[in-house]
Amino acid sequence: MLSDVVIGDTLGSAVETPNLQTVSFSKNIRFRLESGQRFGPINIAYKTFGKLNEDKSNAVLIFPTLTATPQVASEKIRGKVFHGWWEGLAGKGKVIDTNKFFVICADHFGGCYGSIGPSSINPDTGKPFGLKFPGFFIRDMVNVVIEFLKHIGVRKLHSVVGASLGGLLSLELVALSKNIAKNVFVIGSSHKVSAQYLALNYIARQAIMLDPA
Repeated sequence: MLSDVVIGDTLGSAVETPNLQTVSFSKNIRFRLESGQRFGPINIAYKTFGKLNEDKSNAVLIFPTLTATPQVASEKIRGKVFHGWWEGLAGKGKVIDTNKFFVICADHFGGCYGSIGPSSINPDTGKPFGLKFPGFFIRDMVNVVIEFLKHIGVRKLHSVVGASLGGLLSLELVALSKNIAKNVFVIGSSHKVSAQYLALNYIARQAIMLDPA
């Protein structure tokens, strides 16, 4: 997929996720969603921890849960400690060791922690997209991530890790791109969901969509 790329930095956010980086693409050639709709430009906010080695073989992609930020590991910036939502597993000397691995964690497409989503400003109206943000699927979210990885120079992953929604995305990633990751770790997720899961998510969506605010 051809696209224009802009890489920048954003300092801070409403949930105190400092030093977010951003990648923007699909400005002129719009990204094609599963619905057939074209959408762009797309910007994805992300954080990295550790260093990418010379042969680029130590990259680990962590898909966040539905409500998690890119701050997957803890870090100290200008004297202030920012705690990672998965600091028990990711960080220096942890299971996902940032001394050994180059850890990438990006906000979801459609998210609200720096990536484009319903709260982003629609350039056509100057107002937040809100419910006019295009509908999208798990596959769309993963296709955006595949494009994002290309733009940060990562073509192969040592591992992909995800819990809950992140687990669904991890499975979809290796289904779409079978050779992209050497290892896949899925937590609290599966290849399909139950009727109860669908019902609870329907209720959650309706609560948002029916909110008069």
